[in-house]
Amino acid sequence: MLLILILQDRGFEEQIQEAGEYEVVAYYKPYIPYNYKPLDELKFVFSQINKQDAINIINELSNFVYPRDSILAKERLKKLKDEPKGIRDIILNSLIFEGKDYEGAFNKSFSIINSNVIQTFERIAYKIYIFSALNLGKYKEAYSIANFVIQNFFEPDSIIYYACGEAFYYAHEFEKVDFYSSKLYDNADINLRVLSLYLGGWNNLNLRRYNEALSLLNRSYEIATDNFLRIILQIGIAVAKFNLGDKVNSYNSIVSMNENLFTGQSRAELLYHRGMIAFYNKRDDIVAEKDFSRFIQDFPKDERAPFVALKLSDLYRFKGDIKNAISNLEWIRLNFDKIMEKENALYLLGELYLSQQDYQKSLYAYLELMDKFPTSSYASTARLRAEQILSKLATDDEKYIDTYKRYFPTSPQLPDVYYYWGGKYLNDKNDEKASYYFYRLALEFPESPKAKEAIFIAGQLFLKLKKWSDASETFKRLIRIYPEHGRIGDAYGGLALAYLNQNNPEGVISFLTKALREDRGRLSEYDKGVIYMYLGLAYESIGNMEKAREYLEISRNQFFGVGRTDMLEQVNQYLDRIPR
Repeated sequence: MLLILILQDRGFEEQIQEAGEYEVVAYYKPYIPYNYKPLDELKFVFSQINKQDAINIINELSNFVYPRDSILAKERLKKLKDEPKGIRDIILNSLIFEGKDYEGAFNKSFSIINSNVIQTFERIAYKIYIFSALNLGKYKEAYSIANFVIQNFFEPDSIIYYACGEAFYYAHEFEKVDFYSSKLYDNADINLRVLSLYLGGWNNLNLRRYNEALSLLNRSYEIATDNFLRIILQIGIAVAKFNLGDKVNSYNSIVSMNENLFTGQSRAELLYHRGMIAFYNKRDDIVAEKDFSRFIQDFPKDERAPFVALKLSDLYRFKGDIKNAISNLEWIRLNFDKIMEKENALYLLGELYLSQQDYQKSLYAYLELMDKFPTSSYASTARLRAEQILSKLATDDEKYIDTYKRYFPTSPQLPDVYYYWGGKYLNDKNDEKASYYFYRLALEFPESPKAKEAIFIAGQLFLKLKKWSDASETFKRLIRIYPEHGRIGDAYGGLALAYLNQNNPEGVISFLTKALREDRGRLSEYDKGVIYMYLGLAYESIGNMEKAREYLEISRNQFFGVGRTDMLEQVNQYLDRIPR
């Protein structure tokens, strides 16, 4: 009987609390860039050193659109004297950055940093480099340079600390973020303060410090003016409230948000967190199902997508919609490799297909789990299920036997499969296939209770098929391994018959004489009768009629003594052709 056990999978975005409830762990916050304006900073610098010509050209270039007007901008800059050194490069680099060509700004700022420019220009180039790196998602580079500036420059700008905090956050170094973000919670720059509170609040969500997170996020929300940031902050606030136990307000807050305001990454965050809050709150599976479905459809490359698909599969599974549950699990199986969600998906697919009695698909899910996740906590159960299923499938269709042998070469059920097919082909009078299965059983599983019978049947079938060499080897194996076999005498006889048909009467005489000498104590009277009969036939084959008659007469007496009239008649026929 095949047992079915469907376990609740646990993903990387959930955790069971002591009270037995789930918490929604916030994912990495959407990056909202600080609106750094290097051209404004340059104009202030130039006003301090009376470089009105530089201010004028910046004002002129501010009307240009980069990169469309890049060639024109370079022509204008040629009119400006390069004093102090690097003035043209830093203005152009600032223009490139404010034109949102972050890759170009990143590369040019690097060349400026490595040139001989005044420290003021170098500081601005460092900031352009850092914020370009952040906007490009090059968080490691951003942190490396920001940290260098902090260590090597006197009184670095506040935005350098902010950049360090952002870089650490996206490097998942959450414990280090507080050091930098907390320095800016009361900064005079309102935009920097808002973003730092946002960073610190979301960082505390990741650290599961929900009271601190809620406080910082609320502070940021109160002073934020950017609509995009405000709706992201609302998501974080809802997550913090949910995990602090205020589940009703959390749910009501997040489902009331105007979805039309969410685009791009912010929409991904809404769908993900709203779906999770609805799912774990057990308030509205329709919302969770809808959000999860759209998340997978619209953000299939998001690294959370396989986890969301698992949760969506749970929803379908719990309400008995096995078809859609399987569909989502198969999506994970098809699109992802060795991740925890695929491990869970393969196990659940095995269980669900098994519940639908789709044994083949269930089997392949379990086998893939065993192959790709050999150390999985599900592996032992998957092996048990797979072996059970193969025991059934292999007796329905021979094609599964090779798979059975590959995965479970020592399974105690595999001999039964061989025996089943041997018996089936024997009944179908297909002696060739029957002999194959009986012999394989005996060869691969000599300790099986069925092995003794199987090897004898295989030997008899080889004789019938006139496969004399196979027959002789089979009977020799039987005699060697099972000397107490109930039909040991017939085994000696089968061996002798195979040798005689291979024109080897000397081998018969040698083997049987040795048997009489060494194994007489184990041989029954009938067994001895068989051995004497074939000794007689062997001597007849080499022309020694005297010895032939001697052994045949002994054989006749043996069979007469045990009442085997059938064998007695056979021996008499042999004696009739021996001349006196």
